[in-house]
Amino acid sequence: MDENRGNNRGGNNNNGRRNGQNMLWFVIATVVVLLLVTMITNGIGSLTNQEITYSEFQKMVKNNQVKSVVITNSEIQVQPVEDKKSLYQVTYYTVNLKDDRMYEMLDEYGCNSLLLTKTDCQIHEDGNTLDVWLLSFKEGPEDEQE
Repeated sequence: MDENRGNNRGGNNNNGRRNGQNMLWFVIATVVVLLLVTMITNGIGSLTNQEITYSEFQKMVKNNQVKSVVITNSEIQVQPVEDKKSLYQVTYYTVNLKDDRMYEMLDEYGCNSLLLTKTDCQIHEDGNTLDVWLLSFKEGPEDEQE
């Protein structure tokens, strides 16, 4: 009878090791899956938001490939005309060279534009400083007719 007790204890210890090994494999598999998901998400993000040169931006506008732009002090965010063949919508961004002719070009080719301008003004209230931004929107000719 004592022999059976010893065997049972040995069996329980063996099951404990197996449970520990199973838990270790589960943790490793979870970490690997999380790493893969992170890599895929970052890869898709870099595919859907791409940097282009200012001259590439100008070519896109002149070829009627731009639906709208958001202009900030430092960059221009470009929303291209929707490509129905693509699985995901790509957006682009470029540096804002503060080219005054850009606004004329956007008007001429009918692009919607949203201009965000950070002013030198600041509001001080309760010890907090808030920057003041100006926002202006201009619809392209196609959108005005609809």
